[in-house]
Amino acid sequence: MIKPYTVSVLFYWIQGAKIRVPQTMWLVRWVALFSVVLCCSLLNAQDASVSEEEPEAPVSNVEPKEDPYEGSPHVQTVLTFVSPSLGLYSTKREIDLPAGKFSSILATLLNTHEGTSLPRFSLDLVEGALHYPGYYDYYIQNFTKIRLQNTLEPGQEGSVYYKFRPALELVGRPFDLSIVAHYHDENGVYYAHRLFNQTINLYEVEEGIDTQMLFLVILVVAVSIAMLVGLWHWCSSKAGRTHVAQKPSKSVDSDDTPVIENEYLALLKNPKVPKPGRSGNTVTRRQGKR
Repeated sequence: MIKPYTVSVLFYWIQGAKIRVPQTMWLVRWVALFSVVLCCSLLNAQDASVSEEEPEAPVSNVEPKEDPYEGSPHVQTVLTFVSPSLGLYSTKREIDLPAGKFSSILATLLNTHEGTSLPRFSLDLVEGALHYPGYYDYYIQNFTKIRLQNTLEPGQEGSVYYKFRPALELVGRPFDLSIVAHYHDENGVYYAHRLFNQTINLYEVEEGIDTQMLFLVILVVAVSIAMLVGLWHWCSSKAGRTHVAQKPSKSVDSDDTPVIENEYLALLKNPKVPKPGRSGNTVTRRQGKR
């Protein structure tokens, strides 16, 4: 593309050249200048028309792939979580399952064909596995495969009980849980029907003795025993001081004659004199009524 400044240079070149060339060449150079300007205009118009055209998207001839786990359109399934008791699984929601413990589901399959001449389905097996989130071909853990020998007649339904246990080492991380039922019809066409396919969370079940709770109980019992021992010691010491400080009581009769209750004090106040003819060490008791 010729720029505008190129046209200006050509114009000044022609103006300076007409001094050195004959008059007959002047007209030829002006015609050449006009041709150059016309070519520049046509090129600019062509660029503008090309830029205004919208690019067309390439037509893709690749057909969408069919889901190999869609199953037969004549088989309907209903899934229920038995353990843990999460109830009927009808719509996608957050699912938490225990790691290291058995979880179980109950799947009901219904043959929607009506009539006795329509094909029936024979159940082959049910299997489950844990996958890395977003990568169905990346298996983390495979569960047990259960062989089945049930047959679904037209309009008949059957139930399948499946139990699995995620590994305890997988606790705390999300994984894709996939449970698939395999069956075939009378024509020998095999189907893989995905009963459950969703990301789940695994948690650890706390069992056994809680050490923190046990330590707290022992601490409370020890403090209670210490308080009871201290209370008993305080009560016993107070009772002992009260008994030592107590003095013997005396009573006065109606004739203002003191009556001594303590026999030992009475002997001290009224010493007995031994009678003659007996040993001095012999102590005689006073006869009569006190």
